Amino acid sequence: MAESQNTKAQQLLREAKSILLVDWPNIDLPYALLKAGFIVFSYSPDKYSEAKLLTEKPHNPEGLSIFPVTDVGTEAYVSFENLDGSPGNVDIVHIYRPEAEFPGIVEKHVLPLNAKAIWLYPPQTSELARGLAAEHCIELVQGVNIVDLAAEIQSENMENGNGPTLGNGKICYVEIPADDIAKSAAFYSEVFGWKTRKRGDGHLAFDDGINEVSGTWVTGRKKHSEAGFIVSIMVDSVAETIKKITERGCPIIKQMKLSDHEIIAWFNDPFGNLLGLYQHPGGGNGKICYVEIPADDIPKSANFYEAVFGWPIRSDNHGNAAFDDGVGVVSGMWTNQYKPSTEPGLMVYIMMDSVEETIDAVIANGGKIVQPIGMDAPEITARFSDPFGNVFGLYQEPSQAES
Repeated sequence: MAESQNTKAQQLLREAKSILLVDWPNIDLPYALLKAGFIVFSYSPDKYSEAKLLTEKPHNPEGLSIFPVTDVGTEAYVSFENLDGSPGNVDIVHIYRPEAEFPGIVEKHVLPLNAKAIWLYPPQTSELARGLAAEHCIELVQGVNIVDLAAEIQSENMENGNGPTLGNGKICYVEIPADDIAKSAAFYSEVFGWKTRKRGDGHLAFDDGINEVSGTWVTGRKKHSEAGFIVSIMVDSVAETIKKITERGCPIIKQMKLSDHEIIAWFNDPFGNLLGLYQHPGGGNGKICYVEIPADDIPKSANFYEAVFGWPIRSDNHGNAAFDDGVGVVSGMWTNQYKPSTEPGLMVYIMMDSVEETIDAVIANGGKIVQPIGMDAPEITARFSDPFGNVFGLYQEPSQAES
């Protein structure tokens, strides 16, 4: 029975992306989940917050709850920043509270956030929790330490060489317009540490700072010079990155301090493409991390991407409608401040199990196909425009086609 419970717990955790902690016994619990790559929220007391893993203590921690972590050979901190609302949907609600509070937790958190499972911190077990899970058709895990399983997942990720995560709905590939590919490649390598390589067809390609999103440079395409959809790159320090950018003759378009801990900026690369910077020390310098999608009707656009790609919709720290891609690597939001990017320039591709089936879903939900399958053969790709005209690409792994 214990082995069966452990197997079920492993499967639930491997399929999860986001976890809400309703209280927690010590900082080791959120720390282990963050190291394993999960999106972690907390509820205590009376507010939702989002946890982040930091490699250095913020100079101005006002508005944050900061906890140092004891880890051999590593200086690390876990910060919690209050959210303006709920975190949206979560996969697991982990509970470290007295049994008498379980019914209220289910009503207040588990059901509204569409959680798939309740997880009790051991050694607590509960017949009441079992009954609540059965009543609401929710999985229950008890007697299994989530910290131990998270450590296993982290260890496996390291053993696998930190290869890219593959999954339906992943933002996986970016094409950057350039007149001189070597010059553009040198810029992104020097500023963001992107690794470049030769593809099988001889074209130059790159992998971002955490080896999750790949891409290439393309000639003969319109530059992405105006604010439409914005692709942002995570950096440890916006100030230091701005210095590298300007030293290479490229302008900074704007810089904004969203909060005491969030700094963003926009810049033009050597060929005028507009991209963003997002400061998050320790989060993965050079990671392609965020996409802003223009839309006149944000709920309508959010519904489109959720229906077609399965992206979970949530509220960000500022109350905006936000999303995480299909594997939880790239996040983003919708904005009505910019015009849609209706022409292929800087192109973002979304990985799908079946491009053919996704085309049907795009059309059924109000989008249009602007480039059919076959134009990039032998690769399986297509391009679509969403209900507001933004053009994105679809990509299917060859292994999916063979299966």
